[in-house]
Amino acid sequence: MKCPQCHEDRNEVKQTHSDKNFMMKANMRTRLCHECGYLFDTEETAVGEPYKIIDKQKIKTNQKDMFTDEED
Repeated sequence: MKCPQCHEDRNEVKQTHSDKNFMMKANMRTRLCHECGYLFDTEETAVGEPYKIIDKQKIKTNQKDMFTDEED
């Protein structure tokens, strides 16, 4: 993650803003650049299709299936 001010990639997460809802689509993070001291916010989201592992095989599934306790 590069600083938008000086374009240095050395920074640290100072705070994570997230909802207590585990279904939240994105996390907001406040980062501090080690080079110039600039504080900036980033939004991070999951990318790709959800899947689950069954017998060491990656199986694509819809998101509803990921949160059920039933076995196929």
